[in-house]
Amino acid sequence: MKRPAFKLRGRIFSMMLLLVAVSFVITGIVSSLHFKNANKIYHKERLLRKEKAIEAHLVREIAKVIHSPNKTIDINSLGRCREIIVRVETSGDAKVDIIDAAIDAQVLKG
Repeated sequence: MKRPAFKLRGRIFSMMLLLVAVSFVITGIVSSLHFKNANKIYHKERLLRKEKAIEAHLVREIAKVIHSPNKTIDINSLGRCREIIVRVETSGDAKVDIIDAAIDAQVLKG
């Protein structure tokens, strides 16, 4: 017995379903890649903002010590800042060493 061939109506319907399914998968893949990339960029910029905020805080604290009449410094607050900088720092030790040297110099002067 010969199997009946799909009629034109059945072929069009099945191709439309296949086209919708393929476009759904492609849209999902592209969306996933886009949001992963956007998430990575956001977190990198967030870390940079946090690093700048910490550096600005340290500069304010050091300037406050330099311009204060008794030249005293709160070692505990600078110790916490130093820990945060070490955790945030991603590009090596140079920046942390410079800040540590500036802090240590201010402590020795006071």
